[in-house]
Amino acid sequence: MVVGTLVVDVLLGDVHSLKEKRAVVRPIVAELRRRFEVAVAETGDTELHRRTEIGVAVVSSTHRHALRCSSSV
Repeated sequence: MVVGTLVVDVLLGDVHSLKEKRAVVRPIVAELRRRFEVAVAETGDTELHRRTEIGVAVVSSTHRHALRCSSSV
C-alpha cells in the first residue's frame, strides 16, 4: 500500500472576509475530489482570509498510480 500526500499553500487574491474565502475554497476542494478521486481538505490558515492551506491524500496499491494522481493535481 502506498500513501501519497500533497500540501499546497494558496494565496487568494481579492478576498476580504472569511465568507468570501469559503466561497472560493469550497469549489476548489470539491473539484479536486470529483476530478481526481482523492481526499482533500482545508488543513491550515483557516483564520486568515487571504491565505489557505489545502491538503490532498491518496491511497493506492501501486506506487505508479499514486504518482500519477499526485502529478495530475
